Amino acid sequence: MQTAERGKVIQANQRWAKEKPKQRFPRLSLGTVFIIAFLIYWTITFLNQQQHLDRLNHELQNIEQEKQTWLQKEQSLEEYIEYLHTDEYIEKTAREKLGYIMPGEIPYITLEKESAE
Repeated sequence: MQTAERGKVIQANQRWAKEKPKQRFPRLSLGTVFIIAFLIYWTITFLNQQQHLDRLNHELQNIEQEKQTWLQKEQSLEEYIEYLHTDEYIEKTAREKLGYIMPGEIPYITLEKESAE
């Protein structure tokens, strides 16, 4: 009887030896490898484009802010130019810088003390 049992054990060992060991990773076909490589390439490209787009949007915001600053300066200068064409400015400049007086006014001359330097 030992031989019968021994024969069963030998047969079991032979079957076990013939079985292929399990692979840790399944074999991938060439098409699957290309698909995975394409997806990795696409992901990297997408992320790079997203970073570039973010930089451009930040630059656009800075330019828009600068544009608003220049528009405000332009508006201020236009208002100043309009003021330069008013009678009020012309009269003020004539009085202060040229010493003109209106008809019927009496000019007063004030003496200012010079500061000692």
